[in-house]
Amino acid sequence: METVEIIKVVLFAIFIGAFIPFLFQLRRSLEGVRRTFGDVAKHLNATLDEVGDATYELKEVATTLNQNKERIVSLVTSANDLAALTKKLEGAVKIAATVGAAVAPSVAAAVQAWRQPVPDEEEAEEMMANATGPNGSRQHKGEGHAKPE
Repeated sequence: METVEIIKVVLFAIFIGAFIPFLFQLRRSLEGVRRTFGDVAKHLNATLDEVGDATYELKEVATTLNQNKERIVSLVTSANDLAALTKKLEGAVKIAATVGAAVAPSVAAAVQAWRQPVPDEEEAEEMMANATGPNGSRQHKGEGHAKPE
């Protein structure tokens, strides 16, 4: 055998010796990729089934909403009208509270006066004399009285 042929055989043996472990490692890697893709495919199928179910349910809800659209619009309109009525009622209650606060003392005084016994003529003249000053003008509490010194 010639030297060239021996070199070729040695180089071929070295190449085969390096290539065989590479092929085994490539095979293991490809098996791992295949297992991973199999697992991903299972999870992807389950996810797609769930998405399909959710889509079906959403279609049913949309169909129901479409069928009841007029009732929903009526309900929202009624709620809006109720809110407007509540706002008006709030204004009316504020006005009534203001009027009540202004009128309540007058009504209380009238009720108190109504419950008091009616004075006879002498008591009425005495009350009138106490209520008017020396010149006949009306005096308020604390006015027109001389302070003791």
